[in-house]
Amino acid sequence: MTLTYPGDVVAAAVGRVMGPDLAGGFVVATGAEYDPATDKTRVSFRPLLPAEREHVVADEHDVPWLGQIGVAW
Repeated sequence: MTLTYPGDVVAAAVGRVMGPDLAGGFVVATGAEYDPATDKTRVSFRPLLPAEREHVVADEHDVPWLGQIGVAW
């Protein structure tokens, strides 16, 4: 799944956990590419695996991130 965001959000995207969706699932951002011509960032997501949920940590703003556990994006 990919979504497009206004501006350059590459630094704030990869590893970010989002959800839950209507089915109760979560996704994690796996990559982001900024296009300066359009001033938009395209972000790729994949489902967060149930075993990864215990590795989700919050930053100083209480934003959820997937900790660095060696998971292949």
